[in-house]
Amino acid sequence: MKPTNHRSRELLEDIFAPKNSSSAVSAEQVLQLVQHAQEAQQRRRRLSAAAALFLVAAVWAVTLLPRQSSNSSRVTTNIPVPSAPIASVSSITPPTVEHVDDEHMLDLLDETPAALVYWPDGRRSLLLLVANRAK
Repeated sequence: MKPTNHRSRELLEDIFAPKNSSSAVSAEQVLQLVQHAQEAQQRRRRLSAAAALFLVAAVWAVTLLPRQSSNSSRVTTNIPVPSAPIASVSSITPPTVEHVDDEHMLDLLDETPAALVYWPDGRRSLLLLVANRAK
């Protein structure tokens, strides 16, 4: 930031001309002080930008990375559960499956609001309206 104009340099020399030789500050020294101040301000801006970037990265990491459950940090012990007697495979009867058509399915639903939905691609879906009960 050195003035290239000779008149500007002379003006700075006149402004900062020493009144006594012991406390003299030259124009070059003033320009160096200004340059150092600007460099320090630029360093502060870069440091602030780096700190902001680090903060954004930290917030992103905290919000998007999966959290560990607080229950997983607890130590649990296995408590033996009394087992019910297991029935033999031969004593288990398979469930009975009854094939029903659409009309019979709607009859089974009796008081439940239901409808058959026919989609344009040929699929059929059963639509049931069930009210959620607030807990």
